[in-house]
Amino acid sequence: MLDCAYPDVAAPGSLTLKDLSNAIDLIPGVVGHGLFVEQADVVIIENAQRTELTIRTRS
Repeated sequence: MLDCAYPDVAAPGSLTLKDLSNAIDLIPGVVGHGLFVEQADVVIIENAQRTELTIRTRS
């Protein structure tokens, strides 16, 4: 289990979460990472300051 901060994905030049997911998939010995990129419709992100709920609608 890894708990980490990830930079703002909207920042110019930053990796997308899909890029991060693909990079982790390429690491030998890593069976799974638990990132549900482009799979989850509801995401809850919490830190010490706030809780953020993101709901994605599919077209």
